[in-house]
Amino acid sequence: MRRFVARQFLAKLCAFFGSRRAEREMDREMAAHLALIEEDLVRRGASPREARLAARRAYGGLEQARELHRDERSFVWLEQALQDFRHAVRSLIKSPTFAAVALLSLALGIGVNTAVFTLVNGILLKTLPVPDPQRVVQLHGHFPDFESNAFNYPVFRELRRQTAIFAGLVGFSPRGSAILQIGGETRVIAFELVTGGYFRFFGARPALGRLLDEEDDRVEGAHPVCVLSFQAWQRYFAGDPKFLGRRIDIGAVPLEVVGVARPDFTGAELQQRYDVWAPTAMLREWSNRRENASYIWLKILGRLQPGVSFTEASARLAGASRGIEDALPKDRANANPVYQLRDASRGADTWRTDLHDPLVILMGAVSLVLLVACANLANLLLARTSERQREFAIKLSLGISRWRLLRQLLMETFALALAGGGLALLLSVALTRGLLDLFNTGRASGLWVAPDATVLLFTFSGCVLTALLAGLYPAWQAARTDASPALKGASFGERRRGLVRRALILVQVALATVLLFGASLFAHSLRQLKTVNLGFDIDHMLTVEIGATRNVKPAVSPPALGEVLARVRQLPGVESAALSDPGPLTGGMMGGGFEISDKSGRLHDTHNHTLFAGPGYFSTLHMPILRGRDIAASDRHGAPNVALVNRQLAAELAPFVGDPIGAHIPEAWGVEDVEIVGIVGDSHYQRIREKTPATLYLAFDQVPVWGATLEVRWRGALAPVEREIRRIVRAAAPGYQVSRAASMELLRDADIKQDRLLAFLSSLFGALGTALALVGIYGLIAYSVARRTREIGVRMSVGAQAGDVLWMFLRESLLLVALGVALGLPIALMLARFLGKLLFEVQTSDPSGIAATLLVIALGGLAASYIPGRRATGIDPVRALRQE
Repeated sequence: MRRFVARQFLAKLCAFFGSRRAEREMDREMAAHLALIEEDLVRRGASPREARLAARRAYGGLEQARELHRDERSFVWLEQALQDFRHAVRSLIKSPTFAAVALLSLALGIGVNTAVFTLVNGILLKTLPVPDPQRVVQLHGHFPDFESNAFNYPVFRELRRQTAIFAGLVGFSPRGSAILQIGGETRVIAFELVTGGYFRFFGARPALGRLLDEEDDRVEGAHPVCVLSFQAWQRYFAGDPKFLGRRIDIGAVPLEVVGVARPDFTGAELQQRYDVWAPTAMLREWSNRRENASYIWLKILGRLQPGVSFTEASARLAGASRGIEDALPKDRANANPVYQLRDASRGADTWRTDLHDPLVILMGAVSLVLLVACANLANLLLARTSERQREFAIKLSLGISRWRLLRQLLMETFALALAGGGLALLLSVALTRGLLDLFNTGRASGLWVAPDATVLLFTFSGCVLTALLAGLYPAWQAARTDASPALKGASFGERRRGLVRRALILVQVALATVLLFGASLFAHSLRQLKTVNLGFDIDHMLTVEIGATRNVKPAVSPPALGEVLARVRQLPGVESAALSDPGPLTGGMMGGGFEISDKSGRLHDTHNHTLFAGPGYFSTLHMPILRGRDIAASDRHGAPNVALVNRQLAAELAPFVGDPIGAHIPEAWGVEDVEIVGIVGDSHYQRIREKTPATLYLAFDQVPVWGATLEVRWRGALAPVEREIRRIVRAAAPGYQVSRAASMELLRDADIKQDRLLAFLSSLFGALGTALALVGIYGLIAYSVARRTREIGVRMSVGAQAGDVLWMFLRESLLLVALGVALGLPIALMLARFLGKLLFEVQTSDPSGIAATLLVIALGGLAASYIPGRRATGIDPVRALRQE
């Protein structure tokens, strides 16, 4: 039975796709049957003409037979659907203006939804492309003073040795940006250090050569090799297969290229792309020894053993933690963490925590935009339905069923939605690329997402949903057309349609109000962030990060850096320059603390941030010295060690030492007997949103450093100064290199990238929603003017002035806008409460935001109704009265 059904299905499928051949075969078969009947009748004595007519009568209706044959051999419903689709396309081609406006509305509504869903899918929904991704976990640790997802390599080694809960364990360490040197040219790339089993853990295969293995990572510094990403191989080396085996310099470290990863390899971070992978055994070439148990830098992923649940694995890890700690040095920094496992089925948590709430909010905002687009399309379809009543009446009178008419009209909407979806995909690709560029400003590596099959399915589902939401009611109204009055020119259901159209306008205005108010809150929050007093001046400030190569060891007051500083200060246009480590707004800050004794000799612990500041640092940044003195050029190695504290740290020290100036710190960051010589103002040095931290400024020339950040205040263009500084570093400091150079304004924007993204997108969505609502108002008033032309003529013929006619339509529009705002504003205020934690020093009931929203909606509604209303005042009463 199943085979019979399958054969029947295949036969119908073949007949559907080969309909022309089937038609020809059917015609030949029918002709053969008729010929046989005619032959038989002629043999019986009938004339050829009589035989032909008798054969036709005996066989029955040819067209009825053809239809029955078609019903039997193929899928009738599918053929009718294709007929309706072709009819829908022809109908839309005949109305190009309507089709263009509808397509634009749909493309915008579906396009922004697709773009934001691409981010949601790539960051919140996509899972690792490995078998059983739900068994992949990431190690986290609660340290005594902080929480981190990074550990040291000895912890990784002991985890692999002492625990049997993992079927696989890998470590990785994103190293940010580095300089790739190719034939005298330098490129900024993103690279990552990984343990030997990294590629095998993800089931990766090479596109060329081989990938890293355990042998490459066994002995520190023994295997200077690397693997390129497919994209980097294509971009920097033109996909040359002969490049395999050659050496490249990554941060002045020569590495042999042993392989190229496949284009679809993502690694542990689905939203991040790296250009080069090197073994962790090469860590000391860039920063530190791999076996340093105090240096936390390695993120760890594991795959649970089959049959081991998440709860069981967590319990067994807690039991093994004591053995791990016993195997490590007791006096190390960052000791005794509480080990925890977290789900990593969606990869390492690089972006999800920070972007979860913003993406959920943005997805809600674009859903409102789509609803506005649906309401706009429904309004257009209702107006088009009113114009086509006579057409529908003729179809019904000729025998078409109301169900078939309903299906045809829904197919028109579906055709529009499909075409709009195609345009939306193109728009979403450009919008997604723009969003990523906006988010990744000033970064060598950053957020990376791409559309996939899930995004395509989402777009198609959006098209279907839009077609149903926007087209069902207009199609249902058209199918209910009474043929007799419509053929006589009477309007059917016009009043009901008018009420529905006005209700849709109310909904559009209400949704636009919600979107605009949300956009005003985020825009106000961004303005607040940009006007925060950072404690230093970022105008005309250039930050240049200078890193040491493998041939340079940590040193106190490196002469090469001093030479670089001296030459930079002599450049034309440079007002001042200074060295520090790390630089402001670079995202870095050294934590820690120190002990200080009070007047009775009792020691007190402090917790603070620490950085190294050179002579002229505070004057270059325009940071005020409140009391005491600045760090001087004489504060060098061998001179008494000095430091400054900010106002916050001074206030914390005051209860113990009284006036901090003159107090001595026994030891801080390896520097002994440090005297506090000054107090500077507080500053948002690391993060703008964070509270100003207590900060200790040690003299740069009295501590050992690997590299430095050069702060330069300049006049004129930025690009020439940056080029000159790079040239100076190459010439005066061959053991160092520039890893990044950026203006402080760019660094400030990178720090508030999430707020910039929210402000930009919410403003974009608010503008789109408002524009679509105003198009709806314009269409309603224009349609009302066209339907009431005769009424306008009568009014003007009995003495109505142009202003009276104009006010009649403006009044209708303003009433709709007022009702829509009255409906939307309470909803906006209610929803705004969920935005509180994403705003910066802005109330969720911000009066300025309410005022701006009301002003934009009112002016927009007035402008949208004024244009068609003004056109109504130019109607000739005589012609209007003659119009039927």
